[in-house]
Amino acid sequence: MARRLALRAAEPFWQARYYDFNVWSERKFTGKLRYIHRNPVTLGLVDRPEHWPWSSFRHYLAGEHCGVEVESRWTERARERLRIFPTAQNRQEKPRPSGA
Repeated sequence: MARRLALRAAEPFWQARYYDFNVWSERKFTGKLRYIHRNPVTLGLVDRPEHWPWSSFRHYLAGEHCGVEVESRWTERARERLRIFPTAQNRQEKPRPSGA
């Protein structure tokens, strides 16, 4: 059904595919983070990045707690002050019944 609709559509029917990749360098990470933080400004939704309520901009700027939880140097220091040291845990698999 969707294929038939796509063939008859005057405009693009399917959403364009997204592009993703791993960010390996600090420079690339900073560039992508700037792009994300500036997006609401570019789209005219707010005047400044810190005005977008769902942004991590204020956290990266001054360590401010915001609606987006971010793993950063700020949160690492806060955990250290509270003496919270995260550890990795492996999920325990349940034993399978014999013959499964």
